[in-house]
Amino acid sequence: MTRRRGKGDLLRQALRRENTTGLVPYGEMHFDQGFVTKFYGRASNTFSYRDELELALQVGRGLIKPFWYGSIFTTPDGDQVDTPAKVETMIVRGGLAMEGVTAAETAEIRQAIADCQEAGVVAMAQLGGTLCYAWRTTGFETLMTALYSEREFAELILERTVERQRRCAEALADCGLEAIMFSDDISGNGGMFISPALFRELIIPGYRRILEPLVQAGVQIVFHSDGIITPVLDDIIACGIAAYQSIEYGLNDLRAIIAQYGDRLSLWGNVNCDVVHAGPLEELPRLVEECLAAAAGFPGFVIGTDNSIFEDIPVEHFLAYHRALAAAGVAVEPLA
Repeated sequence: MTRRRGKGDLLRQALRRENTTGLVPYGEMHFDQGFVTKFYGRASNTFSYRDELELALQVGRGLIKPFWYGSIFTTPDGDQVDTPAKVETMIVRGGLAMEGVTAAETAEIRQAIADCQEAGVVAMAQLGGTLCYAWRTTGFETLMTALYSEREFAELILERTVERQRRCAEALADCGLEAIMFSDDISGNGGMFISPALFRELIIPGYRRILEPLVQAGVQIVFHSDGIITPVLDDIIACGIAAYQSIEYGLNDLRAIIAQYGDRLSLWGNVNCDVVHAGPLEELPRLVEECLAAAAGFPGFVIGTDNSIFEDIPVEHFLAYHRALAAAGVAVEPLA
């Protein structure tokens, strides 16, 4: 199929740790839909994946990821499921389908894949994990306390989360996606939210169950989490992931991560998103060059922020970030 000027091939090579072109791809993992429409001065309620594809081609981003599937449950009234008595009544927040991906959504994803193939861009979806989605169902303190004092309740919430995410994974695997982002914030600035031993006991089996159909289908899985996840990263790799995204700046040493995991993982991110968000913008060239220097010679590196391009990031801040990427030789498209 004819490719235009998309940068998807560079991402594919980096995912396989085979990018020897000398060009570092720009793989910003998430653009908030509100930012995309703000960038073009469009109404936010008109967003479609085509807006994101348009922006990806304009800036030289090698992917789009407009589809999101995560299991956050509420009571029918929209409240948190913070007691065992509420479990049997819970629904997916926002009225999403309990079965996961609807027929209409499947059709849209397949059309997006076809459009992205024609444009030379990788179409991706985001699939939620379990730990942070479970606490968004119950409340953080409720889940963390229940893990030790109401274990049956905590395990039931995790089980329900895993089962719906498994259904989503089966549907996404059937859509023909090349890659998905599997996201679960399991750590914060102070370290992991639960011990590595408890994580291996309660969370890793769920990851395996969710990811199994994607791994079997040959879908490349990019794992995302904030914070420091190295205490359990080997365990997550064993679930079948191909890449690790975020590598949060200030908490992780990109050189050390590459040295320890670069033989098994493509590594994405590490430009400080806080500076893109709030400045000082004059720091951006240094931060970009710092990432490129740390990853020099590594064929699996994809540069991007250590989180997202959020809706409230000013467009001029993004443009300054993009100029820093272009000036450093990242494979982006020039902007006026």
